Amino acid sequence: MRRHGVLVALTLVVAACGGAGDAESTVVAAGTTIVDNGVVEYLVAESPFAESMNVLAATSAEALTLLEQGAADLAIVHAPDRLATFLQQNPQAQSAVLFQSRFVLVGPPDKVAEYDGLSAPEAFAKLALRGDAFVTRADGSGTYESESKVWEASGVDRTGAAWLTTTGQGMGFTLQVAVDREAFIWVEEGTLVGSPLANRVQAVELADADSYPNIYTAVWLDSGGDAGSLVGWIRSPEGDNAIAAMNDALFGRRLVVQVRG
Repeated sequence: MRRHGVLVALTLVVAACGGAGDAESTVVAAGTTIVDNGVVEYLVAESPFAESMNVLAATSAEALTLLEQGAADLAIVHAPDRLATFLQQNPQAQSAVLFQSRFVLVGPPDKVAEYDGLSAPEAFAKLALRGDAFVTRADGSGTYESESKVWEASGVDRTGAAWLTTTGQGMGFTLQVAVDREAFIWVEEGTLVGSPLANRVQAVELADADSYPNIYTAVWLDSGGDAGSLVGWIRSPEGDNAIAAMNDALFGRRLVVQVRG
């Protein structure tokens, strides 16, 4: 795996990006999930464009803002509602679905059995009823958008709940907080499996476990340059092979699935 030329910045410092259109680099603003779990770094490094790519970790909201402001050339996001609004407001934008993983509910190993067999909304409602600790990102991310829909379906009003901790931070950091507080968390599966904290939590066996796909879509505004070329490569047979190798290298099993649409 080549890593030369790939910069992963976990804090958004737009001034350091050089701005979109910089002849020396293409700025990719990607969801913190696929930065934290290594997916985007792996694929960029394996692509023919590794030398010209700089990667920034961002929430989906931040990535789309950076793209709209010209501070990023390509956004890889996983918040479908927010993306739909962006595309409506920016009809010139181009987009392509890349791949998907899924979201899972995890918690302390000695508590998850209480929730096995429930649907995600039922589990969330029971969490609130029991007062079991829950950690949320609440940061404009695709993970938070998905989680919010589950809360809505559960019928729970979590405003001011004592059992709820809000980080406003990325996936990796929020998972650490959940582990430290022995709390439950809605998490992207690849981030969980690739984390050294994976053995300190356990996934709830939800009855509707396959109902929460985590779909990543690439969005860009300029039809030229390496942004569109990287997207085309990821969606090519060579990209498919790289995704398969990435699954083996990072997770030891197939967690990220190619999607065409």
